[in-house]
Amino acid sequence: MEAGPGEAYQRILLNLLVPIGDTLFATPAIRALRQAYPAARLSALVWASNRAVLENNPDVDDLVLFRPEVSCIRGLRRAGYSLAVHFAPFHDYLGPLAGIPARLSLPAPWLFWLLPHRNRRWRLLHARDLYLEVLRPLGIRVADKRLVLKVSGRQEAFAERFLAEHGHQPGDLLVGIHAGASGFRGAKRWAPEGFAWVARELGREHHVRLVFFGGPADSTLAEAVVQAGVPDGYIDCSGRVSLSGAIGLLSRLDLFVGNDSGPLHLAAALGVPVAGIFGPTNVLNFHPIGPRVRVIYGPTPCRASYGFIGTRSLWQRRHCQGECLDSIDPADVFVAAQELLASEQREPTKLSC
Repeated sequence: MEAGPGEAYQRILLNLLVPIGDTLFATPAIRALRQAYPAARLSALVWASNRAVLENNPDVDDLVLFRPEVSCIRGLRRAGYSLAVHFAPFHDYLGPLAGIPARLSLPAPWLFWLLPHRNRRWRLLHARDLYLEVLRPLGIRVADKRLVLKVSGRQEAFAERFLAEHGHQPGDLLVGIHAGASGFRGAKRWAPEGFAWVARELGREHHVRLVFFGGPADSTLAEAVVQAGVPDGYIDCSGRVSLSGAIGLLSRLDLFVGNDSGPLHLAAALGVPVAGIFGPTNVLNFHPIGPRVRVIYGPTPCRASYGFIGTRSLWQRRHCQGECLDSIDPADVFVAAQELLASEQREPTKLSC
């Protein structure tokens, strides 16, 4: 049964079995729900991989770690939720399984993952706005679309200690790098040599200390960037710190340069100047949101052009061959980085989170 306006929902389950960036893009909708139902208890169903994005979110009462086990479904049933809000399009079966009487899901075209469709709205709207569409049946009006990402004192203390232990000195230009990106079989990864070139150019004017972000698999990519030649002094956090710790470290950066992936979107939401490198993904759907953002893409369009919702039938899908990312000139990324740093020096930071 689809939820409707006027109901006094007391316990609301937020199905957030989505990637890190999408979790962040759903936070304006979560805030809108909190404002519409101030007395309700909002529980977020999350993966272990995206839990930290919401751990300090003031609009969420508790986090429920999902496990693909019968005991987890039984626990959801016992909780007695009156409304399920499914931000995860492939996991909305959990509402009926958990016995939740009222449910909301993404208003995606029928069989969107299999069949082609002509819904231009899905191709033009940002993921944040598409997640807000989930709330439309409740009649909720949303004026504040800022992302919500809070850093705790514990995270700040960790970042301070970690950086000091790894040689960071006052006056260093802290530049975050994420050369990885797990989506689409690694198709979103710009060449390590490009990151190295940008780092070397930045090192001509600043004393740069690079901080590499990502999971354990990204450590190899960080090493490839280093081997391509970068300024002396770097810190590789790939797979060495938790996501919660990484958020604390991201908040300390002077600049972030990375592919379209979770760390990029987290840094942008924290108000860090970010240069986002895009190739196969739809920029309109997935561009980072923050006060100081530059998006860089090359002149060669991607033959795949992955969007929030696919527009080709399953048997007509194309795969990115890398030409789009290969066409990005590192000089364009460097210019964007310079502009961001110059803007940071002229204006005080205004957080958009």
